[in-house]
Amino acid sequence: MTHLEIHPSLKRDCTLYRYISLETFLAFVESKRTHLTKVTEWDDPWEAILSKIPVVDDDGRPLKRGYLYHEGVFGQCWSLRQESDAMWRIYSRSNSGLVIATTVEKLALLEGAERLYAGLVVYFKDPPDLVAKVGTDRSIFERFCFKRTAYKHEEEVRILTHADFVPGCDPKAKHLNLDVDPPAFVDRIIIDPRAACWFVEAMKEYCQRSGFSIEPVKSDLYAPDPHLTSGLTTRYVPVGGGKGAKRVDD
Repeated sequence: MTHLEIHPSLKRDCTLYRYISLETFLAFVESKRTHLTKVTEWDDPWEAILSKIPVVDDDGRPLKRGYLYHEGVFGQCWSLRQESDAMWRIYSRSNSGLVIATTVEKLALLEGAERLYAGLVVYFKDPPDLVAKVGTDRSIFERFCFKRTAYKHEEEVRILTHADFVPGCDPKAKHLNLDVDPPAFVDRIIIDPRAACWFVEAMKEYCQRSGFSIEPVKSDLYAPDPHLTSGLTTRYVPVGGGKGAKRVDD
């Protein structure tokens, strides 16, 4: 059984959201697997920066490291944000992306790793700020949860593990697959707010055939005429002894 280590800042019943492409969702459902990517393969060169900082001796001479632990760390990104225009545009460029939602405690349903870690990303603006925010590590994985403030809009939560905790894992592999039962793991499925009606209906039928008890819903981020559904009204009332009118928005 997977041992799930949760950072104290996260509650077990906290809802997590993952923005994914249609292709990723289909592969997830059909294969009953989800994949983690080696952290060193992520685009941001500042990833795992704390493990890349040179180590020097008392005279300031660089020391050669033998075992580079960070090269065996795999991760997957989730978010605390249920709705984000920026995230839809990044992960759903063809208007067919989805968001899957689960809870922190359900991460323990992922099979194949003896140990998983779930932690909030801490954002820093520059190296001095990074140094100031590094505390005493409670977990070996905490040092892999720092990111620059340019990504703060993601409100990221990371799932991390290491090749040492995955039996049979090739430490040189770029990806790691973990088994999971999608209908048991996923609590909600949200479809891109720009998706066509036919696509929404197709996804509902597909998820029903795939064993989901939940029905996908389309995001209402761009729902038309929000002024009609929000209950807002404008009234004109007399002011100044009836000689004029003042607009009041309710």
